[in-house]
Amino acid sequence: MKAIRFVAFGLALALSAGPASAQGRGGFGFGGPGGRGGGMSGLVQMEEVQKELKLDAAQVDLLKQLGMEMREKMRAVFQGAGQGGNREEMQAKMRAMSTENDKKVAEILDKNQISRLKQLSYQRQGPRALAEKEVQTSLKLSAAQVSQVDGILKAENDERQKMFQGADFRNMTDEARRAMFQKMQDMTKVNSDKLTAILTEPQKAQWKTMLGAPFTFPEGGQGRRRNNNNN
Repeated sequence: MKAIRFVAFGLALALSAGPASAQGRGGFGFGGPGGRGGGMSGLVQMEEVQKELKLDAAQVDLLKQLGMEMREKMRAVFQGAGQGGNREEMQAKMRAMSTENDKKVAEILDKNQISRLKQLSYQRQGPRALAEKEVQTSLKLSAAQVSQVDGILKAENDERQKMFQGADFRNMTDEARRAMFQKMQDMTKVNSDKLTAILTEPQKAQWKTMLGAPFTFPEGGQGRRRNNNNN
């Protein structure tokens, strides 16, 4: 299990700034304001988020089962990565998994809960959510603006890939992991500012509205998971 966790760490880092063509799922970001943990389906597994959404016991039970299924699927993907799996194939599998799980979450939540969860997802991703087609449509981004967003995220992705080349995630020390996270956080901050600068003032106002009421995520970003007897 320890080996799987280290492989998961490396794979998550490698996926953390996927191509903008993936429409900014944001589900695998580390060290930045990305969605983290598998899109909205990962976000809704956090106990703090479930309380914010005012989920009832039946919804929590359904999400608990979904969370268990997600972990089993992720474990299989991580094991494949540890056996020399193709990175692009891993990315495709994880994006497909995130999309599938988000659809299942939408079947569990009511309309108001889904709306609030989207707001929390946007807050979590920050300006990286500008890569999502739905966000681009809502903000009426021009073709030039979309191109700028794609360019910034692609450049960041290329830079991260340089960081990951030759990295031994399995044997990486805690100090080395912290240093890598810090470098990624610094890069995230710079590029978030660049993404925000693309927006016009009316678009910035609309984006603020789309974020909804501010929500304080748990320090460290992972939050609490409800006990599912599968830890």
